[in-house]
Amino acid sequence: MQIIFSVAYWMFPTPRKDLPRGSLGLAYASLVALNLGLLLRAVVEPILFSYPMLSLRILLVCAAWLQWLGILLFLLLILPRLQPRPKKQVEDARS
Repeated sequence: MQIIFSVAYWMFPTPRKDLPRGSLGLAYASLVALNLGLLLRAVVEPILFSYPMLSLRILLVCAAWLQWLGILLFLLLILPRLQPRPKKQVEDARS
């Protein structure tokens, strides 16, 4: 998933010249939330399998929320880049 996010962030065209990659803070927040969620899940899931405790289940839910938050933040970052080009630019590209 991280490779897909990285390639999408790199390849999609930028809507503004003054912010060529979008909000850097939003990009880092997405990266941190996603990785923290993945790390928390990787640590908690094996322990939960051996010791089914409520606190570990809560941590697993927190890990899932962090992963979702990372995905949503990435969507906020990448959606402005997915705007269709104006018709004139499309016609110029075809000729």
